[in-house]
Amino acid sequence: MKCTSFLVACATLSASSAARDAYWSPADGGNGHLYRAIPARDGIIWEDARDLAQARGGYLATLTSAAENDFVFDQLASNASLWTLGTYGPWLGGFQTPGMRDPSEGWSWVTGESWSFTAWGVGEPNDALGAADETFLHFDNVLDTPIPGRMWNDYQNAGGTPVTAFIVEFNTPAPGPLLISTILIGGSVFCRRHQRRE
Repeated sequence: MKCTSFLVACATLSASSAARDAYWSPADGGNGHLYRAIPARDGIIWEDARDLAQARGGYLATLTSAAENDFVFDQLASNASLWTLGTYGPWLGGFQTPGMRDPSEGWSWVTGESWSFTAWGVGEPNDALGAADETFLHFDNVLDTPIPGRMWNDYQNAGGTPVTAFIVEFNTPAPGPLLISTILIGGSVFCRRHQRRE
């Protein structure tokens, strides 16, 4: 019974991770990191997304170049099922120091990496909901943005339209379909041997 549960869990993990992962290969000019889009159908606040990313061994994605921003958007964040109302895209790993009066000042990445590249939408960041209300970063589909969806918006943590996904970045590839398939096969062999001994 335990073996059956183990194999079912591995198969489920394999099926769910394959469709939402993107590996940015150094051979393609990438950083060797793996990115994973995590849906949160009922909405999720930024801090919970950050904590869940850390619990999975990663962190909310830090997009420090135009190439990285484009890769993550094209491979993962462009999936319409990750957006709310076609406007509010997945959370990213940027946040603003609390209490900043200028909406464009005090932004940081969760990793402490340099905040030099930005992809703000037209008129963003703007604290549209009032001073110090919008202190978290997400992909946004601003109607007058030249490249819809690839741009960022500062957004509130709760109380408005919910953000229903987040992007996790892993410095080294996380268990993907190949590794999980290997575990599944190895587990199957182990279970057969174990059951024969009983």
